[in-house]
Amino acid sequence: MTRTRTEVLGQVVDRTIIGQRQAVANSLVTLRRNGDLVGWEPPRVLSGERVAVNVRIIVKPPKPAPTRRRVQVRWIAAGTVAGVGVVTAAGYAVYLAVLAVIPLLPGILAVLILVALIWAGLSRSGTCVGIHCPGCRHR
Repeated sequence: MTRTRTEVLGQVVDRTIIGQRQAVANSLVTLRRNGDLVGWEPPRVLSGERVAVNVRIIVKPPKPAPTRRRVQVRWIAAGTVAGVGVVTAAGYAVYLAVLAVIPLLPGILAVLILVALIWAGLSRSGTCVGIHCPGCRHR
């Protein structure tokens, strides 16, 4: 076998690559580029375009799957508590605003009714108060 690398960083195994000439050549180039190729034997022609090459490669142990970084439970709990606190404070502010307006409602309604009565009374009289009514020539 032709030796291409002396340093071994994993388990060395013998394998046979079988396929068309170009595909086998591409496989050898890829193995060499990745640093996994230790050696190889000259190709044997099987039939037509198919060749077989015995190679000695380094099989590296698989890398562990990447783990997702977990958000700590206390940060989730802190965010939830803060969100509930904001919603509660907003609800309480609306409640206080409604309580502040309720005692004023009779007075507000009385003023609105009085303005409506005055407006209706003035529009029936013959004088124009600047609020245009049907039949008024005031512009």
